[in-house]
This record gives sequence, C-alpha cells and structure tokens, in this order.
Amino acid sequence: MKLVAHEDEPRFNMTLLELLKQDFGLIIGGLDGELPKDESGTDVAGIWTQIRRAITNSPGFEVREQVTLGIFSFSKYLMWKDLVDRRELLKENRVVRHLIERGTEPFESKGPLPEPRSFDQDVDPVDLYAPLPSDSSQLAAIVASGQGHDFVLDGPPGTGKSQTIANMIAQNLALGRRVLFVSEKRAALDVVYRRLEQTGLGDFCLELHSHKSAKIEVLRQLERAWNARGALSQQEWIDKTSELKALRDELNGFAAALHHRHPCGLTVHDAVWRVVRDDDGALPDFTWPERTEHSDAEMKAMREVVRSLELTFAGLRTLPDLLMTHVEASNWSNAWQSRLLAATRNLRDASEKLERAAKTAARASGLGADVHGPADANRVLTLCRAICETAGLDLAFAFRPGQTEIISALRQQAAAVREWRARRAQLSTEYSSPAEIENVAGALAREWEEAQEKFVLLRFFAMRGCKQRMAELGRAAGEIDPSIDLPIFAEMAPLHARVRELDEAIEGVPASKGLDTDPDRLERLAEAGERIRTVARSQARDPEEFDSLVGILRTAVVDANEMAAHDGPVGVASQALSDSVDGFQEAQEAFLEASAANVLPGQFQLISQLCDEIEAHGVQLNALCQWNGARDQATALGLSPMAARVCNGLPQGEAVPLFEAAYAKWFAPWAIDAEPRLAGFHALTHENKIQHFSAEGTNKWSFP
Repeated sequence: MKLVAHEDEPRFNMTLLELLKQDFGLIIGGLDGELPKDESGTDVAGIWTQIRRAITNSPGFEVREQVTLGIFSFSKYLMWKDLVDRRELLKENRVVRHLIERGTEPFESKGPLPEPRSFDQDVDPVDLYAPLPSDSSQLAAIVASGQGHDFVLDGPPGTGKSQTIANMIAQNLALGRRVLFVSEKRAALDVVYRRLEQTGLGDFCLELHSHKSAKIEVLRQLERAWNARGALSQQEWIDKTSELKALRDELNGFAAALHHRHPCGLTVHDAVWRVVRDDDGALPDFTWPERTEHSDAEMKAMREVVRSLELTFAGLRTLPDLLMTHVEASNWSNAWQSRLLAATRNLRDASEKLERAAKTAARASGLGADVHGPADANRVLTLCRAICETAGLDLAFAFRPGQTEIISALRQQAAAVREWRARRAQLSTEYSSPAEIENVAGALAREWEEAQEKFVLLRFFAMRGCKQRMAELGRAAGEIDPSIDLPIFAEMAPLHARVRELDEAIEGVPASKGLDTDPDRLERLAEAGERIRTVARSQARDPEEFDSLVGILRTAVVDANEMAAHDGPVGVASQALSDSVDGFQEAQEAFLEASAANVLPGQFQLISQLCDEIEAHGVQLNALCQWNGARDQATALGLSPMAARVCNGLPQGEAVPLFEAAYAKWFAPWAIDAEPRLAGFHALTHENKIQHFSAEGTNKWSFP
C-alpha cells in the first residue's frame, strides 16, 4: 500500500473543532484555516502543542500522538456550516425566510401561474430557453420558474419531471441567475446533470458539498464555464426565434380558427368530423341565409322542436296522408272538433250536389259527362254561361274562317251607323230619302254658293230653286236650311259609303241591314262571338281539345240555340250548376277555415275520401293538432326539411342526431369560407410547416 498526499491542502478536523466549541466550550484558534508550517511542511508538533495548551484546564482530555487511517466525509458539516454562516443571506429568499420564520403557516404565492392554454400568446420564444423537449404544461412550469413563482412540481415517475427541472435550470441560467438544485438522493442530481451536460450546459454546473468536489476540479470547471461561448450570436438568436414565433403563430392561428367555437356551440373541426361520419348523401338541406349565427339558446330551441316533431308524430304513423295533408289546425279543442266535423258533413253534401249538377249541365250542353272535380265543374259552368249568353243570336259567323275580321267589321259598322244617324239628327228638317241628297251634296253646295252671289232678285229665285230640288230629292218634311244641311250631307256621304263597304265584309250576318241596322245588336253579336271564341281558347288544354270544344260549342250555339234560353235545358242546368257552385264555395270556405288547410283535393272522389277519413279518425285529431303545432314551429325556425324527414318514417330516436348532422353540413362550408386561414388551407403546405417547425424547435441551439 502506498500513501500519497492529496492534492488539496491538509485541513484540521473541522467537525471536531465545532464539537469542542459547541459541547465543551473549547475554542482552539488558528486551526480552522491554513495550518502552521515548518521546514518539512505542516508543523504537526506545533499543532499538538497548541491543542495541549487549549485543554490544560479541561479535565478528562488528553492528547495522544497516534495515526488512524480512514475515509471521512465532512460534507454534512460543511453544508451545516454554510447554513449557519449565511443564515441572514439565505433569509433574503422568501421561501427560505418563510420556512425559517413561519414554517407552520400557509405560504402565500406570488400570483397566478402561467396558463398552458395562453402560453403561446403570453410568451415570446426569444425569452424561452428550454433546450429539452417539453409539452405545454411543462413549458408553463419552466416559464413560471423564470418569472419567480414558487410552486411544487408534482407527477408520477416517468412524466418528465427531471427533464422539466433541467429546462428550468437552463431557463434561469439564461436569465443571468444562479440556481441551487438540491436533492435528497444523489441519483436525481446525476439524472438532471446528465441532461444538462447533453445540452452543452454541463460546464455551468458545479457540485457543492460533494466528496468528489476537489478544489482543482472546481477551478478547472470554472475555467471551462468562463471560456464557453454559444454557437449563435444574440442577433442570430433573435432572428431564429422570431422566425419560429411567426411559424408558431401561423400554425396556432390555423388551429384556433379550426377550433373556434361559434355561438351555436360548434367548431369547424366538430362540424367537419360530424359530416364525414354521418353524411350518407341523404341529410336534410337547410336554407338559412349564409353566415346566420344561431345562439346556444336558439340551438336548444331547435333541438326541442325536432324532438317534439319526433314525439308527436309517433302516434300518427298509421294516419292516412290525405288526412294529414288537409287538416292543418294546431289548436285542438272540443268545440273546434265539433265545428270541423260539421264542416266535413256539409262539404261532403255540397261536393256530391256539385258533381251531380256539373254532370247534368255537361250532358245538356253537349260537353259530355267528363267531370272529376270542382275545377271541371267550374269549367262546365263557364262554358254553359257562354252558351246561354248566345240565346236568340245567330253566331254562325263566329265559327267561320275569318271570324276575327267579321267581328271587327261588325263593331266598325255599328260605329259608322251611329255616327251617320248622329249627323242626320243635326239636319234642319227630317228627310225621308237623305241618301239621294248625299249623292249630289257637292253639286248642291256649289249651286247654293253661286245663288248667294247673284243679284238680289235673281238670288231669291236661285236659292228657292235649290231648296225645291233638295226637298224633292230628299222628300223633306219641313222648311229646309241648305246652309245647315248641305255641310252635314257632305259628312254623311262617306259614312254611308263605309256602311255599304262593311256590308260586303259581313255578308251572311242577318243582323246587318245597312243604315237600317241596329248598332246595339251588332255590338252584342260581336261581343258574343268574341266571348265564345275566348272561352273556347281559355278552357282548352291543347289544340286538339280546342278544335273539339269549338265543334261542341258550334252545335250548342248555332244548331241548338233554342236550348240556350233561360228556360231551356242548358239554361236550367246552368242555373242549377251555378247554385251548386255557390253552395260548394261556402262549404269549402267553412271547411278550410276549420281545418286551416290551404286547398281541397282536386277530385270529388278524394274530397269524399277525405271526409270519410276525418270522421273515421276523430279520436286522433287531437294528436294531429299537436303534430301540426310542432311542424309550424319547425317551419318558423327553418326546420321544414326535418319535418319532412320525420314524416317519411324516420326511426324513433334518430331525429335529433340527424338534425345535428344536417346542421353541421349546413354550417361547415360557410364557416370555412368566412375564415381565410381555413379557406386557403392546403394539406401539403400545412404539413410542411409543421415539419419545419418541429425540426427547428428541436434543434440543439447553443444559447447566445
């Protein structure tokens, strides 16, 4: 065995010196620092002498000069001495001060700790020095330590506590602080030290109170720390972290937009996920205006209405569709049900009466018995009335080629005859043959003018001769005034010529008799002819039916005109049909008011069937009203597609989930369009940014 001097200077047993001082009041000076020297090194004999002098007056103590070899540790003593000598300095720390002075009282925290959720908004990467990977909660603890918070970091084994502590130490070192890391177990210290060493911070770690802490090694370590330099300059660090911050903010912005919760309670992420999962191509389509924001209360109300649709329809699955379609009242009462049933009975009676009357009128007018519903009955009534209006009129011209020109000529001739008669009424006396004067009115007018220019005596005879010729030609009944009558005859002549011209255009119409024609009768003929053609056009559904209808009307109007009189078969049937139409209209209005429906079925058979179904399902009318109320609420909220789906046989319990999926389908497109970060999303570009951020964020950068 070989003994070699330790590289550290020899020291006296400091623990022994403290023991003698504390327990026996012996103070041996000069041995608590550098020991006395002689020519061979440490003055051992002098030390023994000094001790003997110190214990001279202390009985029970003696000095024996002997050697005992052993390995002794003074770390606990040194630690204790540090605490004792630096008590006031240590108390400057608020945690140490609280433990020393008020250890039994609760510790008051500095304030709220950083929140992981708002970490990215509150912390700039340029101020974050965490070389080891960490999640948001760990980063919050790291930042909290840098902000001077006092806290307990708790967690089961394997959750990254040692790594978080290493990051805390790095963070506070970067902030220019000294960090004391204490552990009950040496292994914990070693784990943290290894992590710091891996990140290049080992040179900045100094072991205190360790038996391995040789003075020379400590000095070497201080030298390495002093000479250490970061790989990045301060500006490069700022540039790198600014780039990371911009990329982080962009990625966080996308995530925030994707997970932004709208007033309806949905996020775009939720909506897209719901549509991908549930859209089978048959989801209802809602039609609210784009970007309509529904509140949470509105969403709850819509869910309740959808649930009400499902519940109220459950008892109506066997109810006939015809009944559900034509009874839309939503407020049930016994009085209402009695009123509806009474209106139903009246409607059935009025419908049957209308059907019989319409078929009778159709047969009487030659229209056939092809009557299926109220619209057909009204059609028959319109045609019958048009036929009856032709009673006593010869309307054969209305069915001839060129009937439009004939009708126009009839109206023109009636107007010309009226105008001619109005001029004749302005004459100074009545003429039996005014047409004779019309033919020579121009010559007589010139003769009268010449007579007025002659000498007085000759003028008298010339004017008398002109009057005599006018009286003879026109067979005047009284005194004639040529100055009045001749200009009027000049106006009557072209009117008379126009009447004769129109006689040729309407040849074959018995009512046309030149100037002796009754203009009122001509106009009545024109109106009746035009109406019969108009009715035919309005009631025909296609050209083929129009031709058929014109043929039927010609027979009724021309060949069997006597039957169109008010007391004839067509007239009587038309009146009966008119009364039935009025009665049906009253019954229909009463029924529609009671049932709250908009229209009746279009066929008599369906009307009768509806009446039978109402009477047969009277006990279910209350439930039907409940359904109608729920459906009306759904319509008011824009949920008509949901009501339709429930009616189509949606399984029980699926209405609300279907509504939520359909709402998500409506919501997702416009919510994405409203957010530019989502509308401009490109998967590959986004993935590349994530990879770049991950790679840059985990680079082993050296701090500036």
